[in-house]
Amino acid sequence: MHPVSPDAAPADGSVLPEQRGRRLRRPSRRVLAAALLAPVALLVVAGGIAFASVDVPRPESIANPQVTVITYSDGQELGRIGAQNRIEVPLSRISEPARRAILAAENRDYYSEPGISPRGIVRAAWANLRGGGVKQGASTITQQYAKNAYLSQERTWSRKLKEVVIAVKLDRDHSKDEVLELYLNTVYFGRGAYGIEVAAQTWFGKPAAELSAAEGAVLASVLRSPAAYDPATDPERARERWDYVIRGMQDEGWLEGEQPTYPEVLPPPAGDRLAGPQGYLVRQVQDELERLGFSEARVRSGGLRV
Repeated sequence: MHPVSPDAAPADGSVLPEQRGRRLRRPSRRVLAAALLAPVALLVVAGGIAFASVDVPRPESIANPQVTVITYSDGQELGRIGAQNRIEVPLSRISEPARRAILAAENRDYYSEPGISPRGIVRAAWANLRGGGVKQGASTITQQYAKNAYLSQERTWSRKLKEVVIAVKLDRDHSKDEVLELYLNTVYFGRGAYGIEVAAQTWFGKPAAELSAAEGAVLASVLRSPAAYDPATDPERARERWDYVIRGMQDEGWLEGEQPTYPEVLPPPAGDRLAGPQGYLVRQVQDELERLGFSEARVRSGGLRV
């Protein structure tokens, strides 16, 4: 007869008294549910605290720097003074095809979503958790404006949470057209152009009110990375992105008439606009403005017309 191990179970499948303490207990459904819901509850609490604590100043209280434009007596432009080349315009002075191109590139559900994209946030959060950091965004146009106007460009969870809260509050307190106007006057289009009015002049030599769908698609295509998608830098990549925007406009039914063709784009502006005799005149005007009592800050960012 073979010796019987003290750990061996009886032949009938019952549990010996000395083995009962060693059996692992399976967690109950309540324990599993609590473990799954705890992180969700923490997120809800954190979101509630953030929503109550994050203050959103009125957009009109934020002074976006605008250049001072100096013209000859006949209206021809002499030069500009300012750190950020920006001229703000109302939404009514931005062509509808250009607006639609921006939406096709950045946020096709803009007019139907609550300032954020819940599906996009979940998708980005999962990707970021797997990647070990905030590497992917889910930024709607409202979120992009919130980041550009109120927050830094750092990639942290706390900054992202503030961005979401501000976007929700902006969407609650302002119309879609108001937020879109703010965004289009704030966003950077490359080539030193801030806002779509200066971008239209820089890229096509015309005001934003006259932009075609094809031209608007060029501006929309550079928003992701202005330097990388500039046709002067990488024509093939720029064209691929432009095609994507045009297809998006077609999918949404936002294109009218015949298929647009890639438009002619102006070359990038020369480096120093204040060089030579023209620059001398601009500096003389700047000195005269300061002599008349205009501060340097107002001359460089107040959007004066001289």
